[in-house]
Amino acid sequence: MLRNIIINDWFTVSIVVCLVFIAAAKLLFFNRFNDFIEIIGNSNYLKIYIKDQKFINTFDGLLFINLVISLTIFVILTINNLDGIEFYFAQADDTYAMISKRASNDLNLPIAQAFDDAGSKLWGEEGIVVSNGNIAVQHVRISSEDSCFYTGWTTP
Repeated sequence: MLRNIIINDWFTVSIVVCLVFIAAAKLLFFNRFNDFIEIIGNSNYLKIYIKDQKFINTFDGLLFINLVISLTIFVILTINNLDGIEFYFAQADDTYAMISKRASNDLNLPIAQAFDDAGSKLWGEEGIVVSNGNIAVQHVRISSEDSCFYTGWTTP
């Protein structure tokens, strides 16, 4: 059986391309780039460059392309890391509960946590494990009836 190799060349190339766009913006528009970097501390950039009535110029275009590439990388990484995460909510009176799976020792343990209206955690900082921990679980669920919470899951 062949070993699966994850290749992240696209990620490396994208990051390098982003850095090239930032470096090009700095080289081509040194003063404007420095004013732009200092925008957090003062508003000189806005005072000076707000008068430009161009829809988009080269400086803005370079930084916009960098933004688009960076946001795309962020969305792709977020979607890849959230794939397979399940969590469900239930409500009983003024208390809300959530259940999800947490991988531990090659098992997916169902972890539950309850919250009050103020957002305080009612079942400790880490929540509670709602299985005996000796079996892997799938499709965790939580429901409420008569002010009580009920949990369930299936096994593979």
